[in-house]
Amino acid sequence: MPGVVVRPDLHRQFGSRSAEFRLVTDPANAYEIALQPDSELYRRASRTGLEPGESLTDLVRRSPESCDILVVCPGTFLTSPTPGVIGPHRKLSVVPCASTPVTAEQLSYFLGVCESTDHDAVAARSEAILAALESAGSVEIGDARRGTGASFDPFGDYDWNVQAGALSGGEQQIAPNGELSAVPLDIMSFDPARRLELGGQLALTGAAIVHRGGDGSDEHEQARLYSQLATIGRGDAVVLDLEHGLVVGVRPDGPEAKPAAEALEALFAADEHYRVLWEFGLGLNQRITPVDGNCGLNEMSGGRGGLLHVGLGLTPSTRFALTFQCADSTVRAGAATLATPVRGRLNRRRGPACGCDEGARGAW
Repeated sequence: MPGVVVRPDLHRQFGSRSAEFRLVTDPANAYEIALQPDSELYRRASRTGLEPGESLTDLVRRSPESCDILVVCPGTFLTSPTPGVIGPHRKLSVVPCASTPVTAEQLSYFLGVCESTDHDAVAARSEAILAALESAGSVEIGDARRGTGASFDPFGDYDWNVQAGALSGGEQQIAPNGELSAVPLDIMSFDPARRLELGGQLALTGAAIVHRGGDGSDEHEQARLYSQLATIGRGDAVVLDLEHGLVVGVRPDGPEAKPAAEALEALFAADEHYRVLWEFGLGLNQRITPVDGNCGLNEMSGGRGGLLHVGLGLTPSTRFALTFQCADSTVRAGAATLATPVRGRLNRRRGPACGCDEGARGAW
């Protein structure tokens, strides 16, 4: 039996279907990624492997001019084709699973998310957030548990990247989609002189992600760094002090997060570029429950409506690129709430009764 099965008819990110579906895997296909043989929505569905040394651009060029292409290549670094290469009728959906480790179980889970995502709802959520940002003109971020607060100006000279909704001809997105993010430059470029206008204090909680570049020798250091930063998700937070999008201070808000704070301080000392807050992102996909481990696909997690995450660094300008959820933060634009804490507070009451107290339940 194959390890991972792709069911073309259930991948609703392609919207109105083309005549042909093509699943792309890498030459090794280590997880035995297979295609469900029968399709009712496509005249032809097939699996093809990248040739050794072949780029995604080359593969797209040798694909039919009208085609829905799903790329699932664990461990293989790929560069996105330009719109001119994709053409007006192809649609490209890429599961990003090279910069962080991914298991067969995780891959199956996120392919299942692709199948179950309500793309119209995600697109509507994205549009509502953009409308709120344009109306309010400012964003306020607060973590009531830690008493932190920050503000963000969404009208800077940014590139707003939308990964939401079903694909139309000529478009490409990551899969599963569900993210709205701002970066100070083109999403694939880095300039430490550019800034997000964000200042105040941010509390980092929830999932941490450590992306590496294409150098396989970085895997051991990537794992070591992740093990330190992952202590953020155990309950305590790391608090960043920011001025005009630059980290000027870092501290643990509790003993469990001390290794993460120390790891960040070491990175800042080694490379000042890590101090630049390079991404303000909102995960929008409510179907995603973050999986354990260093998994980049967690980034699109939308919590209960939207979930804030921020990014430090960008490969290859920095050795690693770091993403941190702010899972306990509320994000507001005027009267609109864009993100709410994932973990709610428990109601607390002191009293004489407990579950084993028969008298408290009125028993005789």
